[in-house]
Amino acid sequence: MQVPDDKQAAFNMIIAALEGRARVADVEPFMSPDVILHFDSNTSYGYRIWYTWLTFLQVRGRAKDLHAIHTDTRINADDTITAIGYWVGAINGVEQRSDELKVHYRIEEGVIQEIWTERINYVLPLGEVMRHPVLWVLPVVHCTVWKWFAKEANPQFARSTQTT
Repeated sequence: MQVPDDKQAAFNMIIAALEGRARVADVEPFMSPDVILHFDSNTSYGYRIWYTWLTFLQVRGRAKDLHAIHTDTRINADDTITAIGYWVGAINGVEQRSDELKVHYRIEEGVIQEIWTERINYVLPLGEVMRHPVLWVLPVVHCTVWKWFAKEANPQFARSTQTT
């Protein structure tokens, strides 16, 4: 399905970053600094949190060479866009593919304003713990602690290591 022209650049960039065709930091100009992030029934705010989470999945997740494969796009009645696909990554040297995942985006004036995802989308990168009704918070806590110490968790680091 065709994404409306005023949303196309932002949508294409986030998909490119998830698929590994662009750096996660390249999404910044297309995302509100105060983007609303829905993770199941939990809500957080900010580009930096989104950046840290995606970088954590790539750097510290159990699946190496993690990237998404985008298979379909849906335009919803409320004008949000749903990206459908799956993760691919190697676990113990064997390429694995996740179950289908869906992420919803609200894009206004070319900027991603809101994202809806759910923990089930992160089973491949983080393990079966993401299915548990309580223990799924452990990787989230790990991400929080990791960001205090890891230079990769800082978007400024990504920009400073950019090759021209």
